[in-house]
Amino acid sequence: MRRPPATGTGLRGLTLIELLLAITLMAIIASVTYFSFSAATRAWRTGTEAANSLHHADYVLEQLAMGLRSAYYPDAARPSGAYGLTLTDTGDGETARDTLGWVKLGSALVGADASVAGTPHRVEVSVLDPGTSDEPGLAEGGLAVSAWRLVALPEDFDPRTSVKPMLLTTRVVGFNCRVLDPENNLQEGDAPSIEDELKWDDAWEDDRTNRLPFAVELSLYLDSGREREPPIEVKRIVEIPCAPLSWRDKGAAGGRTDPSTTGRTAPTRTTSGRSAPQGTKR
Repeated sequence: MRRPPATGTGLRGLTLIELLLAITLMAIIASVTYFSFSAATRAWRTGTEAANSLHHADYVLEQLAMGLRSAYYPDAARPSGAYGLTLTDTGDGETARDTLGWVKLGSALVGADASVAGTPHRVEVSVLDPGTSDEPGLAEGGLAVSAWRLVALPEDFDPRTSVKPMLLTTRVVGFNCRVLDPENNLQEGDAPSIEDELKWDDAWEDDRTNRLPFAVELSLYLDSGREREPPIEVKRIVEIPCAPLSWRDKGAAGGRTDPSTTGRTAPTRTTSGRSAPQGTKR
């Protein structure tokens, strides 16, 4: 009698080693896929945060720029210290905590509902360290602005104690300012061109505090939001339109005195638009 053939004869299953090898390969592929996806997600998140930080910094700088462009100076024969710019320099870089003050008109920095918006008022911009003030909304610190009117002030008025600062942003951890050296603009003739080498000063002292600089360089340092990463630095140069009014007695470019009253010959212009030195033939 014949025996029926055994089922499965000639078939071979997976060994334990082959099974472990397959599982290991699958784990490696899954790990590579996960880390690639994680790196791409992290890069996207970092780029988004950087873009948001730059957008936020640009918004704050635009507010400061609008405030500086709306600077006010009376059309008087002599400079007045009550309307001059003040600058307290505390160093450079991300640790700088400069204080910048000037007189302005309008709602920039203070808001349209502010009581001082319709009259000339002095503003002061500085960085508050966390915990400096116990006032609600100021404990976190950040870039703050104080504003007060120029007239009808009590004799014991002190802006440091009488005026409550208003936070512009809590993300700014450093604020550095430089001013354009007025000698760049006090030459007889035109204001400096883009080819001229400009000199910037960290201090604005002595007689200059009675006047306004022609331009201010603002540097903001924003908290990156990540540990062991330096703050994000953003800069902008802002021109002050009414600055020549404060230098009229010096013959500033854009606000020069009348040559007939000073005994000096008015500068002539060449075909290129630059002022020709006196005594040259054209």
